[in-house]
Order: sequence, then structure tokens, then C-alpha cells
Amino acid sequence: MIQAYNYMIASYLPKPLTKQNVLRRGELKAVYDNIVNLSKSSPFYKINLSKENQLYTLGIKDTANELKSIAKELADSEHNLIFKQRILTVSDAEVLTANLLKDETEHLPEAISLTVGTLAASQQNRGKELFSTSLGIERGNYKFEVTVKDQIYDFKYTVEERIKNLQAQRKLADFINEADMGITASVERNDDEKYSHIIIESDLRVDQDERIFSIKDLDGINVGLVDYFGIDHMDRGATNTRFELNGVQKQTSSNVFTLEDTIQVSLNKTSEKPVVIKLVPDSDKILEEVNSVFDTYNGMINLARARKETTPEHNGATKLITDFKGIAHLYQEEMEACGLNITEDGTIKVDEVLAFQAATDGGMESLFKRENGFITRLIEKAEAVVINPMEYLDKIVVTYPNNTKTNYANPYVTSMYSGMLFNSYC
Repeated sequence: MIQAYNYMIASYLPKPLTKQNVLRRGELKAVYDNIVNLSKSSPFYKINLSKENQLYTLGIKDTANELKSIAKELADSEHNLIFKQRILTVSDAEVLTANLLKDETEHLPEAISLTVGTLAASQQNRGKELFSTSLGIERGNYKFEVTVKDQIYDFKYTVEERIKNLQAQRKLADFINEADMGITASVERNDDEKYSHIIIESDLRVDQDERIFSIKDLDGINVGLVDYFGIDHMDRGATNTRFELNGVQKQTSSNVFTLEDTIQVSLNKTSEKPVVIKLVPDSDKILEEVNSVFDTYNGMINLARARKETTPEHNGATKLITDFKGIAHLYQEEMEACGLNITEDGTIKVDEVLAFQAATDGGMESLFKRENGFITRLIEKAEAVVINPMEYLDKIVVTYPNNTKTNYANPYVTSMYSGMLFNSYC
């Protein structure tokens, strides 16, 4: 037994301690009572305590305990809310994107229909196209005025020497940006980079279409700074976003807005057809936990299969596989609907496409939450293996229990050979 213990310590990583493994006193008492009752009705066996038998028995007990814990945790409606978590899907991500700002989604409708009519845009002034390498505006002192909404800004701008138009445009753009008036200036060049112009856009948006800012020369100069660069020409007025939300016309001054203080919507382009935003279960997270359950399930089956291959006459391993396959076949139809297929060797193969769909439409939740369903039976069977893994080891019967005598109890057969119930955690 010491050799088996040392082998297990060297060969297996410590199992994570889940809340399902932390049992209260009453639950531990129930486990104890189960072992006592099992001992009373079980024959007394003679078992070959070979190293292989010890490793096999401890292996299926440990794996069954892990299977019971993770399946029970996933099916726990009170503490595990994985089936209640929601994410957003959008029928046309090119038109818009949507993100949840809060986890509380109970007050939201399952689907929102949105048709985008126009996108919000800021006011844009587009300056004259000037030959980039030509000498620019004459030397001198210039005055100009910028009005942003109701705020007026007066500026004096000095051109100390004539420089090329592209350099002059960039210097003026920097000068405007440093003033921090709620407008932003930049310089753009055409495709062949021979010509360039100044673009000025408003940072502010409006409640309706209107001019947000204006620029003009002062002091009656015939060809002033504004006139030379043409930055007083409004190329595009500010516009609002207009869209239809569940059949109701709406508008806003931004392409990014919030619905119900929970969903942030970002509009990218207009649409002729409605785009549907849906709240659906977080299928990726659900599948991650479901896969962990059946990876552990398959691990236990594979232990028994390996035992059969190395010891063909070992009927206990065959019984373990048969017992679990029997439970799975009882629920085969609903399992296959969730993408869980029972293979010939007793393992369960997950069809990712069907499983993802089942996680999305609620079928997987029904499989795990239904009372007296597959998962409930699986947990019960795994717990039975944990309590008495010796059931699946070939052994010789020595005596049968004498149930005619009162207070008769067999020796502690199940714990005698399987070790402490939670040997991984003590």
C-alpha cells in the first residue's frame, strides 16, 4: 500500500479544491452512514492487493470523485450561474457592434431590432487645395476670428517668412489645435501628394443639423489668412444619427450610445434591413465546463479500458464501463440532441457544433438541471464508485453477511482497501 501511495504522489498533480469537496458535518455523516450500511449488506471479500490492483482502485475512486464534484458544481443552480450569464450577438456586425456594460440583464428584452438611417457626423471645413511645394502666404501680421457655438476667439498670427504651402498649412493647423477650442485641424494631401489642404472638424456634436463653428478674417484685409487657405468653407454640416429602434424613430448626436443603461451600441454604417441584437447564453463558457465534465468521465472510462487491455480476465473493469454506458443509453436521445454521443468503447464524444447550439438554445442547461435526469444519475453513480471502488475489482467471496442477527455489521470493507474518502485533500 505504501508503494501505491508513493506512486500516486509522484504521478498525479494535486486536484483543485472545489466547494463541492468541502463537505459540512451532516454531509460527512451521510457518507459515513452509507459506508456502514454498505458494509452491513456486503460479503466479506479476499482481495489480491497487488500494486496494479491498488493503483487501479485508487485511480477510479479519485477520478470518480473529481467527476462527481465538477458535475455537481455545474448542476448547482444556487451557486453556479454559468447558465444564467448572457452575451450579445449581432446579426450584422458590419453595421453595428454591441457590448454589455453590466452583468445584470434580467430587465432587458431577449431581442432588439435596430435600423440605421443616417450616421452622426461633425461639422467639417475643407480648405483650398494648394500646390504643396509653392511658396505660401506673404509675410505679415494677420488677424482672424473663430466662433465655436456661442464662444468667440480672436487671434493674431504672424508669418515671419514665406515658406512652402505644405509647411505653412501644418504650422497653422498646429496653431489652431494648441488653442483647444473644441475644433481639430489637420493637413491632408491628395493621392499624388502634389496638392494639400487643411481639414478642420468640430469635436462637439449637436441636437440637430447646424453649423457649430465659423472662421473669418478681421481688419478688412483683402487676402487674409482665412481667405488664402480657404478654411471658412463648410464642406459638411453636423448631422445626427437617425435610427429606428423596435419600430420607433430615434436620433442622437453620437454614433455610440447606451440602451437601458446596459448595452453600448456603436454604429458603423447605415442599413436597409433591421439588425437584430440578441441576448444569448455564454456558450463558450458553458462548453468549457461541459467539456471538463466529460473529459473527466472519459478519463475514468479509459482507466477501466486500460485495465481490460492489460488484464483481459478482469471483469470488474468491464462492469464499470457497462454500468456507466447503461446510464448514458437511458438518456441517449436527449444527449445526442446536445451533441453528446456515446461511443462503442463507452466514452462520450462532444460534437462542438451541436453542443454549442444546445448551450445557446438552453438544451444543455436542461440536460444538467433536470431532476432525475442524466447528470443526476451520473453524480449518484460516481458517488457510489467513490464510496465503494472495490465493486469494480475482481475478488473472492469469503463470507456472506448474516442479516438474521441484530446489530450485525461486516468489517469496514470499502474504506479498508480504498483508503480515506478524500485522500487527495487530507
